[in-house]
Amino acid sequence: MPGTARETFDGVDRIVAVGDLHGDFAQFRQVLMQASLIDADLRWTGDRTHLVQLGDVADRGPDTRRIIELLMRLEKEASRAGDASMR
Repeated sequence: MPGTARETFDGVDRIVAVGDLHGDFAQFRQVLMQASLIDADLRWTGDRTHLVQLGDVADRGPDTRRIIELLMRLEKEASRAGDASMR
């Protein structure tokens, strides 16, 4: 259920937490690639990884909208791929 906090997650191999994006799409993309969560085409490759975004998405950087759109698309891709651990 969206918005419901959970203490444990079944079927999750690892958790990757990313914080304070501040609208910096390039840095966010690099972090996701280094964590093997996306490929060069920005497609979800995270398998059974739970991605947690903490802190500010918007702030100083110019690409807040791109980050939000990517997060929303990755959530759908992870769900379709059976990796519903990304919430």
